[in-house]
Amino acid sequence: MPINVLLIGSSHHVVATLHPVTNLAQLLPAFNERKSSCYLSAIDQYADTFFNDLQIDGFLGEWRALDSGQLKDEEKATLQAIEELALRARDEHLVLKFEGD
Repeated sequence: MPINVLLIGSSHHVVATLHPVTNLAQLLPAFNERKSSCYLSAIDQYADTFFNDLQIDGFLGEWRALDSGQLKDEEKATLQAIEELALRARDEHLVLKFEGD
């Protein structure tokens, strides 16, 4: 399922988008392995998930651990693009939104 990733500013203004991300489900831990991932386990491909600037550092820690060194170039590009949005959310006090189907 494709997921849109957005940066949301004040008054729910969309600042930046990355869509559709079709390989996100392949990058996230399997459902039964998500208990150790507080932030990543919250991402739902069927609903919307929000991370504010206070949560981003925790999210980034788990996000960066997804790069196992065994990823395809397309998967690495997805990881990098979402990390860049997360860094921007942290630095500019924005909200990172994963928009499920």
